[in-house]
Amino acid sequence: MTESPAELAECPPAPTARVVQTSVSVDGIWLQTTTATPVAVTDSSPLVVTLGILATLDRFEVQRFQMLADLLGRPVVALDTPGWSMGQAALPRRVREQLSTGGFAWLARLQADALCGAHPRSCEQRPSVLGYSLGASSGSALAVELADRSAELRGLTLVEPVALQRQNLAELGWRNVSDARHSGRYAAQSKGIDWAVAPTPPRTVPRIGLGHMVWAISRGGLPATLSTLPREVPIELISGGASSLSPPDRVAELARDLRKDGHTVATHLVPDAHHALWNSLPHVAAVAKHIL
Repeated sequence: MTESPAELAECPPAPTARVVQTSVSVDGIWLQTTTATPVAVTDSSPLVVTLGILATLDRFEVQRFQMLADLLGRPVVALDTPGWSMGQAALPRRVREQLSTGGFAWLARLQADALCGAHPRSCEQRPSVLGYSLGASSGSALAVELADRSAELRGLTLVEPVALQRQNLAELGWRNVSDARHSGRYAAQSKGIDWAVAPTPPRTVPRIGLGHMVWAISRGGLPATLSTLPREVPIELISGGASSLSPPDRVAELARDLRKDGHTVATHLVPDAHHALWNSLPHVAAVAKHIL
């Protein structure tokens, strides 16, 4: 399914969702959760969000989750990423070791512990998981972890997943540079919105954590992770038609393979869009209706 450029003509008014931030200590790491709750909750099922690479729970990121909470009428709970969390703690050794093989399960366990620490009843409320870019890998592992904890998952939505195939770091770097050239286009779409918050300058992050994350993405382990998700959990794949980091043909191939394995998978292609589409508030608003 695709959307037309006309769908990006309008962006919602300034978000009114109430924001609450909670910090939880997990294995000696302070992880933050940020919850945006709409004034009028029409759906109590929480949407749990995992972030893209180097993203933190600053105002630039949080405005997106406030907007989604208002549009969807449901709470949105965004999770810190261990390794460059607000607490700046280094990754535990077992997490680093698993990331070196392309696995995100141990990292997802830390995020699940943070979620359950801040929202003890979240697993009982039919949560769904949404992940962008790197967050598609950590979010998929989180969905598997929550299912293992007996959560009845409503669905898993992956936006611009990157770990679709094994690739060397040079190839991954080329794809990143190719897509990054278009980032300004998506930032500009948000600049015209009077309530939009501009990106904050990047923080210094632990290089070891960043290196492990990039290497893990390059291992292409996402298909293997998704194959372990219970088949009754629906999956939505959202990608840009011009993305180099999440090539449409690879996304379509993943969808076909998962369907053959018995999973229910829907896809949504954003025409002519690149990896940075998630930085455009109008784009996020346009794809909101496809989020499970």
